Amino acid sequence: MDAHDAPRLVLEDERRAVAAIAPDNVENHKVCLTLGSHESNQFVATGAYASRFHARIERHHNDFYLVDESTNGTYVQTEDETVHRVHRDRLRF
Repeated sequence: MDAHDAPRLVLEDERRAVAAIAPDNVENHKVCLTLGSHESNQFVATGAYASRFHARIERHHNDFYLVDESTNGTYVQTEDETVHRVHRDRLRF
């Protein structure tokens, strides 16, 4: 797999898009991106239901997973427009 074929994940909200690109040398279970309302997160969520440290996205080999750590759960809409609720669990993209 060369750099052009490397797994790529793009997060979008109504204001911006943030791409999480995991390099080939990322170790298993390494956090790629953190999400939440706290300013230390790489993707700061401003919604009323966002926890300070809401979720993280991890790369395991060539797959990405959203790992929910929130009180309310996380809703994810995929490209096929399916909406998934993840609560204290993980979702493979």
